[in-house]
This record gives sequence, C-alpha cells and structure tokens, in this order.
Amino acid sequence: MANSSLQRSRTAGSTKTKFTISMWVKKSANNAKYLMVNRTDDSNRALFQFSGNDGLLFQSKYSNSNNAALETNRKFRDTSGWYHIVLVGDSTLSTAADRTKLYVNGVRETSFASETQIPSGEHYYINEATTNGFRIGEKGDGSDYFDGYISHCVFLDGVAAAYTEFGETDSTSGIWKFKSPSGLTFGTNGFHLKFENSANLGLDSSGQTNNLTVNGNLKQALDTPSNVHCTMNPLTTTHHTFSNANLSINGSDSKTSVGSLGVNTGKWYWEAKITGSTSLGQYAGATTIENENHWDNAPTSGAADVRTWAGNGNYHNYTQSGNTADSDIISTTGTVYGYALDLDNGTMKYFVNGTLTHTDSTIPSDNSKTFFPVSGTTNSGGGGWQGADYNFGSGNFGTTAITSAGSNGNGSLFEYDVPSGYYALNTKNINTYG
Repeated sequence: MANSSLQRSRTAGSTKTKFTISMWVKKSANNAKYLMVNRTDDSNRALFQFSGNDGLLFQSKYSNSNNAALETNRKFRDTSGWYHIVLVGDSTLSTAADRTKLYVNGVRETSFASETQIPSGEHYYINEATTNGFRIGEKGDGSDYFDGYISHCVFLDGVAAAYTEFGETDSTSGIWKFKSPSGLTFGTNGFHLKFENSANLGLDSSGQTNNLTVNGNLKQALDTPSNVHCTMNPLTTTHHTFSNANLSINGSDSKTSVGSLGVNTGKWYWEAKITGSTSLGQYAGATTIENENHWDNAPTSGAADVRTWAGNGNYHNYTQSGNTADSDIISTTGTVYGYALDLDNGTMKYFVNGTLTHTDSTIPSDNSKTFFPVSGTTNSGGGGWQGADYNFGSGNFGTTAITSAGSNGNGSLFEYDVPSGYYALNTKNINTYG
C-alpha cells in the first residue's frame, strides 16, 4: 500500500464508548507505519499503527492529551507472514484494564511499554465525526503510508466484539486462521473491506454501503492470510531498496537479497522484469544462501549455492569450492526473465521473454538443500544501478499489470506460459506440491 491509502469522511459514532477493529496485515517494511486513523488534526485524533520501535501503538487524543493509549513491548518485524490484529474498546466496563484490549494472532497482548486505560464512560476519538475521516494505510495527511498488505479490514462502530468473531485456531495445525465474520452489528460508520473487487477496492461488504475512496495506486494482491506468496525479503540485506510490497528491488552495491519462501522439493516458477540502468548487471536465479553475500566472493562456509544466469549467456555457479563463468552480466531493461526450478530432477531452466535459453542440470535433486529466489546487482562499468520487478504469481510487475496472462498459471498470473507441472511459490502450492 506504499503511497496509496483508502479514506472516508464520517459522522459521529453510533456509540462513542465502544468500537472494534480487526485486520489481517503483512508488513513489507519496518518502522512507523499507519494502519487506521480518524483525525481532525494532530491534537485531536485516534491512530492505530506500528510504532517507530515496531511495536503496536493505539492512541485516542483530545486537545493534545491521550485519554487512551497502548504501546506494546513486543516488536513485530516479520515481513514474510501475516498478523491478525484485533483492537477492542469499551469504556463502560468496570475493570479499567479490560477497557482497551489488543489481540495478535488470537493472543491478548498484556505487556506494554506505555498504557493509559480510558476513564469510565469516556469517548474514544475513533468514533468522532471528522472531515478528514477514516484513513486506512496512512497518517491522515498524506504521509507515513503503510507498506505491505491488508486483508479483511473491519471496523465496528459502537460495538465491542470478541476477537474470536474474526479468527480461530485450526484444529489440525494449531495455527490461528481467518474466520469470516457473520451476524455482526456494524453501526453507523462500520465497514468490512474484503478487497475482492479489483475495480473497487474500497467496497464495503458490511451491508452499510460505507464505501471508502482509493487514493494512489492501490493494487489487489493474491497474497492472503490463507495463502502466503513469496516476496523478496528485506531482512536479508541492507544493500537493496525494496518497494511495491517487496516485489521491486533496486541495488546500491554488489550484494544479494533472497526470497521469503524456500523449497527443497517440487517444481517452481517465477518471473523478474529488469528495471533501471542498462550499463550494470542484474543477477537473478536461486540460492541456498539465506542472507546477503557479495557476488565477487564465493561462500566460505556451508554447502551453499548461488545459481544465476542472464540473457547474454553468462552463468554464475557459486559453490563452497569457488565459482565458474565469473563474468559480468548486463541485462536488458524491460526484459522478462523466467525461472523454472525443478528440485525433483535437478534442473534450473532460464527463460528470456518466454523462450527457453539455458538449462542448468547440476541442481541437487536429493532434497538436501533448500533453495530461495535470489537477486543481486554487480558493477559493470559505471552508471546507475539496475533492479528488478518480481512476479511470484500476482500478475504485476511493480505497479503495472502484466500485458496478458500466459497459460498453465494454475490460479496464478504470469506474463509467459508456465512450463507444465511447475507452480507459483506460495504456501498452498508448497503444501500440495512441495
């Protein structure tokens, strides 16, 4: 949602003493990021966000003074998985500590760096009428955008609901999972954003017709709490700039970053579209290295591999004992590279704009190594740095949709035909085909 958000002006709440917020969230970046705000100005507002310390922070403020506030000691820094967050406010409760409650993945947060429980019967600012109104994914003044994914965003106006209305424990895995809310009272300003309609992402599914307006270049994603898709992982390097929910990278020196999902069995396909300068090289492929590594130095510990190739025929095969064909790769801006990793038969196929161009037949097929998508940049004579927009099946390169979907996507959207028997890197496919 970076540089995009949703908003709606609003009237006074049904009951200003009670509210519920539920949302599923996958972060793409850490530091201060806003989830939901109802704001007149900085002195009169309610905000719910990830703080600068990566804790969860809620404030209800009148005349520049908090009448309710919570900030967790716990830090939320996972950029690969989804969090289910529920915030419940009810100032009518007799026990002060129960008036504002926070749950993450079905567990109540009880350890706070700061805690101000609302006085009995006072109003939460989240339920006040404001001209700026609700903002989902930014501060309320067009700044501090949330960078990541949000699914099933619910606001109940004047209702304090149980967190179990929105999630439940899977009886087999014990994992907290999505539960579709039903039979709830949403109140005057309540809404339920499912994000199912790509042409109207602010559509309210609560029955209240409290639709929100989209600001910026908001995109629908196939990445959901029920099916987590691979992205590039910003926690593996400090040398790349990540954007578009970690599907776009830009280099700043000769370092690598890896994907958020790894596999050691099965057949997997993904794409990368080259961006930036044409004078520097963009490497991409697969690796067993789980963190950054300089391209010019072979790994010195562990049985690590980096397998990359690009359209001019240069091929890198870094192993513990050294590397081969170590020459710079200059990729063409706009070219779409496809990667088909077969860990059952030990091959890695490289496609250029849909045409098979190179096959590496030395990939281990004994399931002894876990491979991740990898991306890196090398200096090849000056100029700006190259980058890449990755498509792990969402159907977008950066903020631009693919031109036309190829065949064999098996529910995923790629620019070119997916080789038969290969699948997108997501948790449902890994569970079924991995």
